[in-house]
Amino acid sequence: MEAEDKYIITQDIIGPSTEIGLDVERFLQLRSAKETLSSAFSIEEKYELLIRNFVELESDVLVNTVQDMLTSKQEYSEFFDVRLKINQRMVNLLTSCRLYVDHIKQHAKACTEDDPSTNSKINSLFSTEYDAHFEYRFFEALRNYVQHRGLAVHNVYH
Repeated sequence: MEAEDKYIITQDIIGPSTEIGLDVERFLQLRSAKETLSSAFSIEEKYELLIRNFVELESDVLVNTVQDMLTSKQEYSEFFDVRLKINQRMVNLLTSCRLYVDHIKQHAKACTEDDPSTNSKINSLFSTEYDAHFEYRFFEALRNYVQHRGLAVHNVYH
């Protein structure tokens, strides 16, 4: 290490701040911990996004079902608005599912200190779940359809 190299922790504030000196080993440990926590937070954030999109879709479907049971929709614009809103929620959910699956590998790898087996373990877990659950395969097929062919909801029946 060069004589001028200095590792410190400071407060990120306006005004005077305290400095804590570190040796290079402790600095590298803290930097690694920060990267791990940031990656773990990214996983949690994407999962939460997925859950919230699911709740929004289910809530909208439930509200529209109850409203349809209590009132009679006769206008084209009413059917159009309901269908469009459900399609919007479905696209959001499918996109957040794909985002989670696509990003989990890089974030998990960072959490495991770049263990080379992390990606293969995650691929194996997703493959097992895909094979075991019709719903997973259906969602993958639906996402592919929505991305390449058209919207998921074609009709909303009264």
